[in-house]
Amino acid sequence: MRRLLICLASLIWWSAPASACEINDVTWSGSVIEYDPFVTSPQTKNYTLKIDTDGNCGELKAQALMPTNATPQGAPRIEITSSSPARTVYYHNRAGASEHFAIRNFTAESASVSLSYDVSVIDEFLPPTKSHLEIPVRFLISDVNGASNKDVTDSVSVQVKERLQANFTGAAAEDLKHELVLGSLSANGTAQGKVQIAVAGNVGYSMSFTSEKGGQLALGGNWSIPYELKLGGTKITGLTPKAPVSMLPFKSPSSRDPIDHMLELSISGVIVGNLRAGTYADEITITIKALE
Repeated sequence: MRRLLICLASLIWWSAPASACEINDVTWSGSVIEYDPFVTSPQTKNYTLKIDTDGNCGELKAQALMPTNATPQGAPRIEITSSSPARTVYYHNRAGASEHFAIRNFTAESASVSLSYDVSVIDEFLPPTKSHLEIPVRFLISDVNGASNKDVTDSVSVQVKERLQANFTGAAAEDLKHELVLGSLSANGTAQGKVQIAVAGNVGYSMSFTSEKGGQLALGGNWSIPYELKLGGTKITGLTPKAPVSMLPFKSPSSRDPIDHMLELSISGVIVGNLRAGTYADEITITIKALE
């Protein structure tokens, strides 16, 4: 008699349940953008959005949101651009409104993911003063199922450079000398000449004057002709070779478009017959300095 033995076996595969996605930390970092108000092209620095996760996160998304804290008054516009894929993900205007939202999906292949962005200060206006600005930005990082999310508010650091430019209207920027020719004295002993000084910048400034000949046009020896100097119609008195005569402080132009200051030099009441023939001259030095 034979007995048949049947062995039954079953193989059961067991796997642990996938751990839930947990977004632990989100950090936003980058260097200070040094904003030069006289540069018209975008001024850009690289920033990084780093996301630390636990568990099986798979696909995540990054979304730009409206910041809840106020934007500093007078802050320049900023634009945050993703390089891969190339798109504008954040647009922040001077009034503090975020005008462009975008969602970026990405896969969390490891416990730490870093997203690279270019942050640009977009030129549109000239900030009125030198200052350090912290422009708020806000991101929401979440998994596509909505099980975990992290809302982070941080900032873009912008250092506005103090700038002041001055030259004679119509002259090249590097041409800091101007020859004001009055011509010949009239029969009644008068002559006049004028030139405009153009000042642009984002700070208040002062103007001071010195005269090599002490407020006179000189020929040499004891031969001289006194003159009157005015800035914007205001008489400048007490000119000396060394002690500068300062005018009242001027407000910031707050624009690349310069403010023109009219400088007038006039001679009157001179008895021509009492003068030796020749060219009478003086050298006036004008110092334009940013206010502290």
